[in-house]
Amino acid sequence: MWDLVRSVIMYVFVLALIVGIFKLIKTQTKVTIDNNDHTMEPIYTGGGQSIDTSVNKVSDLKPNDCVAYAVPGKPDTDRVAQVVAIEGQRVEVTNKVTVDGKDTPFTVDNRAWTFPETKVPCGCVFVLAVKSNESDDSMHVGPIPFFCIKGRLR
Repeated sequence: MWDLVRSVIMYVFVLALIVGIFKLIKTQTKVTIDNNDHTMEPIYTGGGQSIDTSVNKVSDLKPNDCVAYAVPGKPDTDRVAQVVAIEGQRVEVTNKVTVDGKDTPFTVDNRAWTFPETKVPCGCVFVLAVKSNESDDSMHVGPIPFFCIKGRLR
């Protein structure tokens, strides 16, 4: 009988330890962007930046939020950009940025860059860096899947 109790206690302890490790990994509170990354100046300069990891779903994000994200296809590359549109919204970039047909305060540093009107897919956000022509933002890689979002900058 004591062997069974001891086994159950050990099983619960190991399970709690595993869950704790995964929670610790998820609550990373700093992201480091290359010091040579000037895509978000003057809002953000490279180096370590604290992030809010309590962002659990796309609807937790709002336009103008600055987010840290892993570039799709480049998992070891982190970037910072501002959220322009969230899932379900329509975004277009010409000489201005429009979301759902309304002009936004966002601008693109290179007027030659355009992005055709696109509905942001479910589970994604559309982000732009201040210096889009130097970044891996949505102008280059398309909408960013939410699982790439590491958190909102504090």
